[in-house]
Amino acid sequence: MKPLKISGFIALLFFANILIQGALTDIPEFSLKDQFDNPVDHTMLATPTLTVIIAGDTRDTGDQIQAWYTSIKEKTGTSLSIFGLANLKKVPFFISKNSVRKSLRETCPEVRVILDWKGEIYPSFGFGKGGIFLHIYGPEGKLLSTYSGKHTPQTLKQLLELIDNYGVGPCQIIDNK
Repeated sequence: MKPLKISGFIALLFFANILIQGALTDIPEFSLKDQFDNPVDHTMLATPTLTVIIAGDTRDTGDQIQAWYTSIKEKTGTSLSIFGLANLKKVPFFISKNSVRKSLRETCPEVRVILDWKGEIYPSFGFGKGGIFLHIYGPEGKLLSTYSGKHTPQTLKQLLELIDNYGVGPCQIIDNK
Protein backbone atom coordinates (compact mmCIF):
# COMPACT_ATOMS: atom_id res chain seq x y z
CA MET A 1 0.00 0.00 0.00
CA LYS A 2 2.91 2.41 0.65
CA PRO A 3 4.09 2.49 -2.99
CA LEU A 4 0.62 3.69 -3.98
CA LYS A 5 0.77 6.55 -1.46
CA ILE A 6 4.23 7.60 -2.64
CA SER A 7 3.28 7.45 -6.33
CA GLY A 8 0.11 9.42 -5.55
CA PHE A 9 2.21 12.03 -3.74
CA ILE A 10 4.65 12.24 -6.67
CA ALA A 11 1.73 12.66 -9.09
CA LEU A 12 0.32 15.41 -6.89
CA LEU A 13 3.67 17.23 -6.88
CA PHE A 14 3.93 16.86 -10.66
CA PHE A 15 0.50 18.41 -11.28
CA ALA A 16 1.08 21.14 -8.68
CA ASN A 17 4.30 22.06 -10.49
CA ILE A 18 2.43 22.31 -13.81
CA LEU A 19 -0.23 24.54 -12.25
CA ILE A 20 2.36 26.81 -10.60
CA GLN A 21 4.42 27.14 -13.79
CA GLY A 22 1.30 27.84 -15.85
CA ALA A 23 0.19 30.55 -13.44
CA LEU A 24 3.58 32.25 -13.63
CA THR A 25 4.10 32.09 -17.36
CA ASP A 26 0.75 32.28 -19.10
CA ILE A 27 -0.71 35.30 -20.78
CA PRO A 28 -4.04 36.17 -19.11
CA GLU A 29 -6.98 34.28 -20.57
CA PHE A 30 -9.26 36.32 -22.81
CA SER A 31 -11.35 36.17 -25.94
CA LEU A 32 -11.97 39.47 -27.74
CA LYS A 33 -12.04 40.86 -31.28
CA ASP A 34 -9.60 42.97 -33.26
CA GLN A 35 -10.29 46.07 -35.35
CA PHE A 36 -11.24 43.84 -38.30
CA ASP A 37 -13.86 42.09 -36.13
CA ASN A 38 -11.82 38.86 -36.10
CA PRO A 39 -11.62 36.85 -32.87
CA VAL A 40 -8.38 36.94 -30.88
CA ASP A 41 -7.70 34.91 -27.77
CA HIS A 42 -4.81 34.32 -25.39
CA THR A 43 -3.68 31.16 -27.18
CA MET A 44 -2.77 33.21 -30.27
CA LEU A 45 -0.29 35.25 -28.24
CA ALA A 46 1.62 32.33 -26.75
CA THR A 47 3.82 31.50 -29.73
CA PRO A 48 7.04 29.49 -30.03
CA THR A 49 8.94 32.73 -30.72
CA LEU A 50 8.91 36.16 -29.08
CA THR A 51 5.65 38.09 -28.94
CA VAL A 52 5.49 41.85 -28.43
CA ILE A 53 2.26 43.41 -27.18
CA ILE A 54 1.98 47.16 -27.67
CA ALA A 55 -0.76 48.54 -25.46
CA GLY A 56 -2.25 51.90 -24.67
CA ASP A 57 -5.22 53.73 -23.28
CA THR A 58 -4.73 57.20 -24.74
CA ARG A 59 -6.12 59.02 -27.75
CA ASP A 60 -2.96 58.39 -29.80
CA THR A 61 -2.79 54.66 -29.01
CA GLY A 62 -3.47 53.66 -32.64
CA ASP A 63 -0.73 55.93 -33.98
CA GLN A 64 1.73 54.67 -31.37
CA ILE A 65 0.90 51.01 -32.02
CA GLN A 66 1.46 51.50 -35.74
CA ALA A 67 4.72 53.44 -35.23
CA TRP A 68 6.13 50.79 -32.89
CA TYR A 69 4.92 47.95 -35.12
CA THR A 70 6.44 49.42 -38.29
CA SER A 71 9.79 50.12 -36.65
CA ILE A 72 10.06 46.77 -34.90
CA LYS A 73 9.12 44.81 -38.05
CA GLU A 74 11.51 46.90 -40.15
CA LYS A 75 14.39 46.12 -37.80
CA THR A 76 13.62 42.48 -36.92
CA GLY A 77 11.79 41.14 -39.96
CA THR A 78 9.23 38.44 -39.38
CA SER A 79 11.05 36.74 -36.53
CA LEU A 80 8.51 37.74 -33.88
CA SER A 81 4.78 38.26 -33.44
CA ILE A 82 3.39 41.71 -32.69
CA PHE A 83 -0.09 42.55 -31.43
CA GLY A 84 -1.68 45.79 -30.30
CA LEU A 85 -4.05 46.11 -27.36
CA ALA A 86 -6.31 49.13 -26.99
CA ASN A 87 -8.03 49.85 -23.67
CA LEU A 88 -11.23 51.51 -24.90
CA LYS A 89 -13.09 51.68 -21.61
CA LYS A 90 -12.98 55.49 -21.51
CA VAL A 91 -14.20 56.07 -25.06
CA PRO A 92 -17.20 58.43 -24.67
CA PHE A 93 -20.61 56.86 -25.20
CA PHE A 94 -21.40 59.17 -28.12
CA ILE A 95 -18.49 57.83 -30.21
CA SER A 96 -19.65 54.69 -31.97
CA LYS A 97 -17.71 51.46 -31.79
CA ASN A 98 -17.81 51.30 -35.57
CA SER A 99 -16.03 54.65 -35.90
CA VAL A 100 -13.34 53.49 -33.45
CA ARG A 101 -12.89 50.23 -35.38
CA LYS A 102 -12.74 52.14 -38.68
CA SER A 103 -10.16 54.55 -37.32
CA LEU A 104 -7.97 51.69 -36.06
CA ARG A 105 -8.34 49.82 -39.36
CA GLU A 106 -7.04 52.91 -41.17
CA THR A 107 -4.32 53.73 -38.62
CA CYS A 108 -3.13 50.14 -38.03
CA PRO A 109 -3.76 48.22 -41.26
CA GLU A 110 -1.04 45.60 -40.71
CA VAL A 111 -1.14 44.84 -36.99
CA ARG A 112 -4.00 43.18 -35.16
CA VAL A 113 -5.23 45.49 -32.43
CA ILE A 114 -7.18 43.71 -29.71
CA LEU A 115 -10.14 45.86 -28.66
CA ASP A 116 -10.79 45.85 -24.91
CA TRP A 117 -14.05 47.80 -24.77
CA LYS A 118 -14.69 47.11 -21.08
CA GLY A 119 -11.10 47.66 -19.94
CA GLU A 120 -11.01 44.25 -18.27
CA ILE A 121 -8.15 42.51 -20.07
CA TYR A 122 -5.78 45.49 -20.25
CA PRO A 123 -5.11 45.63 -16.47
CA SER A 124 -4.84 41.82 -16.35
CA PHE A 125 -1.63 42.17 -18.36
CA GLY A 126 -0.33 44.66 -15.80
CA PHE A 127 -0.30 47.64 -18.15
CA GLY A 128 -0.35 51.07 -16.53
CA LYS A 129 -2.61 54.03 -17.17
CA GLY A 130 -2.10 57.00 -19.43
CA GLY A 131 0.60 55.85 -21.79
CA ILE A 132 2.06 53.31 -24.16
CA PHE A 133 3.35 50.05 -22.74
CA LEU A 134 5.14 47.13 -24.33
CA HIS A 135 5.52 43.59 -23.05
CA ILE A 136 7.92 41.08 -24.53
CA TYR A 137 6.83 37.48 -24.08
CA GLY A 138 9.04 34.48 -24.70
CA PRO A 139 8.07 31.07 -25.95
CA GLU A 140 4.72 29.85 -24.71
CA GLY A 141 3.83 33.20 -23.14
CA LYS A 142 6.46 33.74 -20.46
CA LEU A 143 6.82 37.46 -19.70
CA LEU A 144 10.45 38.40 -20.32
CA SER A 145 10.45 42.17 -20.19
CA THR A 146 8.29 45.26 -19.90
CA TYR A 147 8.84 48.67 -21.40
CA SER A 148 6.95 51.94 -21.54
CA GLY A 149 7.22 55.07 -23.58
CA LYS A 150 6.18 56.76 -26.77
CA HIS A 151 7.89 55.85 -30.00
CA THR A 152 11.04 57.91 -30.52
CA PRO A 153 14.41 56.97 -32.06
CA GLN A 154 15.90 56.64 -28.57
CA THR A 155 13.09 54.50 -27.14
CA LEU A 156 13.18 52.32 -30.27
CA LYS A 157 16.92 51.78 -29.80
CA GLN A 158 16.35 50.76 -26.16
CA LEU A 159 13.54 48.36 -27.07
CA LEU A 160 15.54 46.76 -29.89
CA GLU A 161 18.40 46.17 -27.49
CA LEU A 162 15.98 44.37 -25.16
CA ILE A 163 14.62 42.27 -28.02
CA ASP A 164 18.14 41.53 -29.26
CA ASN A 165 19.07 40.25 -25.78
CA TYR A 166 16.51 37.49 -26.25
CA GLY A 167 18.16 36.19 -29.42
CA VAL A 168 15.71 37.44 -32.02
CA GLY A 169 18.33 39.61 -33.73
CA PRO A 170 20.04 40.81 -35.46
CA CYS A 171 18.25 44.06 -34.67
CA GLN A 172 20.10 46.55 -36.77
CA ILE A 173 19.65 50.08 -35.58
CA ILE A 174 19.74 52.24 -38.69
CA ASP A 175 20.17 55.97 -38.27
CA ASN A 176 17.95 57.55 -40.94
CA LYS A 177 19.15 61.11 -40.42
